[in-house]
Amino acid sequence: AVIEKVVFTSTNNERVPAYLAVPTAGKGPYPCVLLVHGLNSSKDWWWDREPASDLTNGLLEAGIAVFAIDLRYHGERSAANDYQSPMYLTFENTLFVRSRDMSIQSTIDCRRALDYLATRADVDSSRVAVAGYSLGGMIALYLSVLEPGLNAVVGCAVPSHQQLLPADHYNFAARTELPTLLLAGSADWHSSPEDARTLLELMPSPTKDLVLYDSGHQLPAEYPAVAVKWLAHHLDAGDE
Repeated sequence: AVIEKVVFTSTNNERVPAYLAVPTAGKGPYPCVLLVHGLNSSKDWWWDREPASDLTNGLLEAGIAVFAIDLRYHGERSAANDYQSPMYLTFENTLFVRSRDMSIQSTIDCRRALDYLATRADVDSSRVAVAGYSLGGMIALYLSVLEPGLNAVVGCAVPSHQQLLPADHYNFAARTELPTLLLAGSADWHSSPEDARTLLELMPSPTKDLVLYDSGHQLPAEYPAVAVKWLAHHLDAGDE
């Protein structure tokens, strides 16, 4: 793939760093997946950490471009959080207003990322999906309602709505009609299998599925292949 560093301007004059990777095999414009990282991570996680990097590589090998941004206060945007870990905003409950603003602005930034993709000649903006991990999975569910033009959604290790969260993604799930795949660990301390099943049952989407793994919040090495298969199918990427 060809990897390009991108920086775009979002609302509130936020500058958002991102990586866009476009396959070199096949012929474009290519379908694309917006990858949304979890709390205390960054866009680099999708390239530097297995098995997340297996998801990135699997999508590229399937002829699908990938676009990953730094959420607010993460990665190259950590200066806005005084260079402290975003984990403290949620789990230490010291700056809950900042945690709320982080989720709101990050969701807006993902929407602007989709706008940016629509300007690219090498990306087919009619075939775009989103995949998110943990906090990113919550944002993916927000986007499933806010951006109904998406083709599919994958939520990995999505937290329970019983945690201290600025917006309840279960409310969004109850309104999504997009094809949605949930991947969850049966021993995840952020969410129980019952929570994941409830989340799935709330969705009015006629195309939805849940895969439970014998794992915790860190999903096992086989989850990327399942996600890639789902995304490639719904992006009609089999012949790319």
